Amino acid sequence: MQNKKSQAGLIILGFFLIIVIGIAIPVAYYSTKNKWFSSKEEKQQPKIPTISIFARVLDPDRNLVRANYFLDADKMTLRQGILEKSWNEFSGMPINKSYRMCYNTGEYYRHCSINLRGASKACVLFNESDKKRPCLSYANITMDASFQSRFKKGNITINSPDKIQKDAEQILRLNISSRNGSLSRLTICTWHSIGIIKLVKPEITIHCNRWLNYTFDIEGNQVNLTNNIYWCEPENRIEQCAKVINKKECVIPNIIPPSRLKDKVDYCYYTGTSIIDSDYIAEYNLETMPFINQNDYINFYIVDMEEIKLGSDYPIRTEDSSGNDVGIKDILYVLNYDG
Repeated sequence: MQNKKSQAGLIILGFFLIIVIGIAIPVAYYSTKNKWFSSKEEKQQPKIPTISIFARVLDPDRNLVRANYFLDADKMTLRQGILEKSWNEFSGMPINKSYRMCYNTGEYYRHCSINLRGASKACVLFNESDKKRPCLSYANITMDASFQSRFKKGNITINSPDKIQKDAEQILRLNISSRNGSLSRLTICTWHSIGIIKLVKPEITIHCNRWLNYTFDIEGNQVNLTNNIYWCEPENRIEQCAKVINKKECVIPNIIPPSRLKDKVDYCYYTGTSIIDSDYIAEYNLETMPFINQNDYINFYIVDMEEIKLGSDYPIRTEDSSGNDVGIKDILYVLNYDG
């Protein structure tokens, strides 16, 4: 008899538990869905607003081109790779940033464009349940970039109107020509055989009405320059100077040879100029031995420079951070003694 009462009690308890569970599950579901137990602060957490950037690159004839690129915001790289021949969209970009996009192809030198913080246009909403917060506006950015003709890599030819003379001191000229484009920031490296006593370039200076050791960022703040970097205010040009004379003459120093030419050249120097559909005459003071012969020669390596990315800076170099040649591949011109 006692066992029958116990069994009846268990059955009643089981029904009671089923009823409680049947009520608890819907209540939990609806309370979660409608956030009955969420704190007010949690509901007020705003979504972090972002913008989209739309970018494309065109050539000087307004034809779309496929280009290598990197996109920075305040010097931090956010995207890099290849831009297709169309509008390229970069979504989820941070707001309130100064963006910089640099792009290049095998046919054109790298060029960089800077976009300031955008004005308010499109409204980015916070949590819709929070009606008290203001609606903030941030603009999407359109980068309709294009190469200029001067960024096209030119066709380069080299010749010397002079011959190497025996047992002599002479002026030796080297003519470097660029056609249908440019040779950016011409640098010349040399190597010579033992029959050559010396091959010396004259001191090279770049004239400017006012060389300054500071410049300004894109928002007008003064930025002091270091490592002998100077800014030519009238031309908006930056150069490295061994010294500046009377604030008007920037004396160009020799440069460290590119790593790829380390064991192939004696020294390298920057000419202080770029050649655009024109010629450049390099002059050297040459002195030779009395016993010079047909085995003697001078090697001239014609090297250009391009803007690269190095950490958070954008220096102009002959090679990238991995030691790869940038711009036009080095051109070797050999001048033999043929007397």
